[in-house]
Amino acid sequence: MKQPEVRWESAGTRNVGVLVSDTLMFQRAEPNPSDANLGSFYGLAMPLLKRGVPVEPVQIESAATPGFLDRYKVLLLTYEGQKPPTREFHEALAKWVRRVVHWW
Repeated sequence: MKQPEVRWESAGTRNVGVLVSDTLMFQRAEPNPSDANLGSFYGLAMPLLKRGVPVEPVQIESAATPGFLDRYKVLLLTYEGQKPPTREFHEALAKWVRRVVHWW
């Protein structure tokens, strides 16, 4: 498209994420689905979205990558319907919490 100016519209608090793991998808299928409709994810994300807060999914498996979590101000997490993949995830999340709490 030919247009002289391009800009993104944004509103609300940026850098809010809901942590999700690949295991979330595994647990919603047969033989014993624990969260077939992804209610654990939507239960965290939808109240914020309905009030205009942009929320993005944040891949747990990437959390231990240096700097990956640095841009986030708020992270929401539940283990309902998903399992953390490794111990390194918990260590990376704890490091992020200490940094964010110290910043406030």
